[in-house]
Amino acid sequence: MYNPAANYSYGVIALRLGKRVDAKETLGWAARSQEYRAAAYTRLAEIALGENRVDLACDYAQRSIDAGKYNSGGYEILAAAHRKAGRPEAARAALTQLLDLDPLDHLARFERYLLDKSPKTLDEFKSMIRNEMPHESYIEMALAYMRWNLDDDAAAVLENAPAHPTVYAMSSLLSTKGAPDKAKDYLNKALALSPQLVFPFREEEIPLYQWVMAQRPGDWKPRYYLGLILWGKGRVEEAKALFEKCDDADFAPLFLSRAMFYRASDPARAAADYEKAVKIDAKTWRNWHALIEFRMAGKQYDKALASAAQAAGLFPAEVPIKVDLVKAQMAVRHFADAAVVLYTIEALPFEGAGEIQGLFAQTQIQLGLEAVRKGDWAGAAKSLEHSKEYPEKLGTGKPFDPDERAPDYLLGLIYAKLGQKDKSAFAFKAVVDYTVKFPAAKGAGAWFGAQALKRSGQEAKAAETLKDAAVPAPEFLEALRKL
Repeated sequence: MYNPAANYSYGVIALRLGKRVDAKETLGWAARSQEYRAAAYTRLAEIALGENRVDLACDYAQRSIDAGKYNSGGYEILAAAHRKAGRPEAARAALTQLLDLDPLDHLARFERYLLDKSPKTLDEFKSMIRNEMPHESYIEMALAYMRWNLDDDAAAVLENAPAHPTVYAMSSLLSTKGAPDKAKDYLNKALALSPQLVFPFREEEIPLYQWVMAQRPGDWKPRYYLGLILWGKGRVEEAKALFEKCDDADFAPLFLSRAMFYRASDPARAAADYEKAVKIDAKTWRNWHALIEFRMAGKQYDKALASAAQAAGLFPAEVPIKVDLVKAQMAVRHFADAAVVLYTIEALPFEGAGEIQGLFAQTQIQLGLEAVRKGDWAGAAKSLEHSKEYPEKLGTGKPFDPDERAPDYLLGLIYAKLGQKDKSAFAFKAVVDYTVKFPAAKGAGAWFGAQALKRSGQEAKAAETLKDAAVPAPEFLEALRKL
């Protein structure tokens, strides 16, 4: 009963569930704590304003400001309550204080517009919303007014918002009682817009899109939007059920998203969705990339290669598609073809660019191993030396102390075959030096390090290094037998 955190949490939940009496009681208890006082009084002010008890709302809002002078929510409610009570000067005073504290408070500027509905104040309000998703700012303000039971003000905000499905859906819902024809028009607009880059996520949008679904049961878009929200809330099975009813959609990202539900449980169905995404929009490289990645993950290497080759023809400048092609070529052991593609890649430096250089190194090592199997010692040495390079155009620079023990050990043996004793000794020494300097570096590199230590007569250290070393891949062991 006397735990402030528990009372505040319960109050917030009760308010969301519509249990206002419970919310008032528990928020009142929470307000006795200094820690929760400002937040609790802000919530109580919202409830009072929603009940049209404007004087009580002003009282609670002022208490929230007294408890936390930087509480912008308290000032917003105070200004709105004074405006509704017919006290414009008091409202303007609250807004002046708020904008002094937070010059980017958009609701404060909209309140100024509501106090003085002139083109100038409207322009001042709209001119300050400059973010890359302005519709979200309008939606947030509209939701605040709806919490305060000021639906007309919410509708006025949305009237000035950019075109967006959620904006129009909210406008439609707000117009249902007073202007049904207008509500229908808004709903038509909401469902006519493309879902491209539309990502509803708020809890409040769940009942909104449930309502839209009820109005237009034959349209897939509200099911898709609601599915996105529920998926983001962890309600995966509900989202999956909604996505399953979207077979008639003509939007590729929907099928890319739906495929994620089936990758593990039903790969054939996932494949059908990836293929449908490409069929709907074959001009977007990301659809091809998702299909190729799925086929590679499922070890369908021939299909992946066919798709990657087709995509590379369609999108010759897209680095991710070229990387997909390289991976598919390597999976079917077409290393020479992969090397040719890698030499055409020009990737700007970016986080994770090391993957491309890693593919370059693996390709050159595999070409070196192929040359060893053919007895082409000079060709093998050339490829293995290339594997240690870091071409600038592959998007990454050479790190400090890279682990190159596998190619260096092979080079030591190859240069010995070629009679180049100095180069052979230098290569073996590089393997030994790295192993001694970085004893914690394990994996297959440690296995090669142990072999080099044996060659240098350091048997005890070689045995210690070999303890946690990983045995190299079969193609390495085959090449070593040849050498």
